[in-house]
Amino acid sequence: MMQQGQQQQQCRRQCAMQLSQRERQQICHQRCQKQDSNEQQCQRRCMQQLEQGEIEIEINPSRDPKQKLEQCQQSCRMMKQGQQQQQCRRQCAQQLSQRESQQICHQRCQMQDSNDKECQKRCIQQLEQGEIEMEINPTRDPEQKLEQCQQSCRMMQQGQQQQQCRRQCAHQLSQRERQQICQQRCQIQQSGDQQQCQRRCQKQLEQGQVQNYHEISRGESQMNNPYFFPSDMFQQKFRSEEGGMYVLERFTINQNMLLRGIRNYRLAILEARPNTFVLPHHCDAESIYVVINGRCTCTMMMQDNKDSFKLEKGDVVRVTAGAMVYLVNNDMETLRIAKLMQPVNTPGRFEEFFPASAQNLDSYYNVFSDEILESAFNTPSDRLQRAFGQQQQKEGMVMKASPQQLQALSRHASSHSKGHQSTKGPFNVHSQKPIQANEFGRVFEARPEKFVQLQDMDIAVTCVEINNEAMMLPHYNSKAIFVVLVVEGSGRVEMACPHMASQMGADKEQEQQAEQSGSVMKATADVSEGDVFIIPAGHPIAITAQNNNNEGQGQQLRMLGFGINSQNNMRTFIAGREANPLRDMDERLSS
Repeated sequence: MMQQGQQQQQCRRQCAMQLSQRERQQICHQRCQKQDSNEQQCQRRCMQQLEQGEIEIEINPSRDPKQKLEQCQQSCRMMKQGQQQQQCRRQCAQQLSQRESQQICHQRCQMQDSNDKECQKRCIQQLEQGEIEMEINPTRDPEQKLEQCQQSCRMMQQGQQQQQCRRQCAHQLSQRERQQICQQRCQIQQSGDQQQCQRRCQKQLEQGQVQNYHEISRGESQMNNPYFFPSDMFQQKFRSEEGGMYVLERFTINQNMLLRGIRNYRLAILEARPNTFVLPHHCDAESIYVVINGRCTCTMMMQDNKDSFKLEKGDVVRVTAGAMVYLVNNDMETLRIAKLMQPVNTPGRFEEFFPASAQNLDSYYNVFSDEILESAFNTPSDRLQRAFGQQQQKEGMVMKASPQQLQALSRHASSHSKGHQSTKGPFNVHSQKPIQANEFGRVFEARPEKFVQLQDMDIAVTCVEINNEAMMLPHYNSKAIFVVLVVEGSGRVEMACPHMASQMGADKEQEQQAEQSGSVMKATADVSEGDVFIIPAGHPIAITAQNNNNEGQGQQLRMLGFGINSQNNMRTFIAGREANPLRDMDERLSS
């Protein structure tokens, strides 16, 4: 649909960014299997090419031309009405070969009992002018119909626009089709109260809160699991060819009141490709950075103090609100940093402030008058404009740099003392002694009681490694709420939740009944790289590492957890040889 060359490659990059990490891996796995090459090396190369927009997926030539045109026009229905939509349909027709256009028109004329050449000639002309709109097949399964429409929504911007698009998809369905979708989903979820489940599903469907079945089936009950946030709920905040920052949607999205205790926290991922640097900026949020992949030099400036540190995988650094930060990645790997942020101005909302301009980034100096700037810097305004706007043509928050520039920016960086607890500098969580370790996995944890860097935010940083087909036994936390990011691998999460019956859309009467009944529901999720799940305090949970693709040997499941309100938190295991409260109770009653 776009022009050739760079624009088309940029479009392919955007398409790849809309896929989850797991979906990109699946595409590359299938491509490399066909090539009979070194699979691991091939997959790494494929992932890199996919992210750079260098891979063009061939359209299946055996697909029915009518279906091909119908799917393209489905995207047009998401656009504004009138001329824009007609122009979009023209572009859809241009993607068809002459033979495909003839085949479509031949079928249409046969349905009209008009096989003359005049009918087909008129049809092709109307097709090229965008005057023909394909009708949706009324016999198609409603779930498939919804999925195809929502596929178009992913081409739109994230957040409210995407939710509005999903609402439009639901409104295109008949009442009977919506009932059929909700009936199927509630049967799959084996919900106790089928009528209540279907009412909730219908309400969420009309509000655009229900995504297609493919998305929901990953978690089996994602629609009813407010503690699970799939990887595609990370929204791009800053993006360039060299990297960007992605922020998870608010924990209280879709009026989810069960997580209002952490509504003032946000989770973000910062990515920077090799040989790049992240522009200097400060943020109106208290933050904890954890390096989950790669190496970098991190420089922080606050008033007259300037500190530079060499960071690597597993390093944790505390960044105070208002501190000027810039990062340099002169390593061969892509840098990925997870950031837990606590905004200080507006609950749940934070902003970055940049002194220098770049593409889609304004310098905060630009808001001041020339008189103020000339007086403050004792410099002519034209020179200041060149200084503050000199990077306007360059791309975004993450920029490419020469080796000489990277070396200059990394100068005077110090390697910190691993595991040092008494300073405010970084430390490495993996250098700590594991709090649990055996042949099935390991758990590393840095607690606020031992690390002053974590005390003011009252955060624990936990790294969990579970070997494939192993399990982290059922347990609960006494007071900490954990925000868990899946760093690598895949697995399954099962959690006991007494609040599920009253979540998302239940009225006050239903909520009161749920509280009085004492019922407990199961929240489940099949998780993979990039997914996030929340473990509320007191909720028993079990986590199993498993190969969800059922192909070959599974990866180790690696997770990063931020424990909010962790001071004096205790983790209690409720099964296993080490601690089993039922066995202990039985022994006491028998004695």
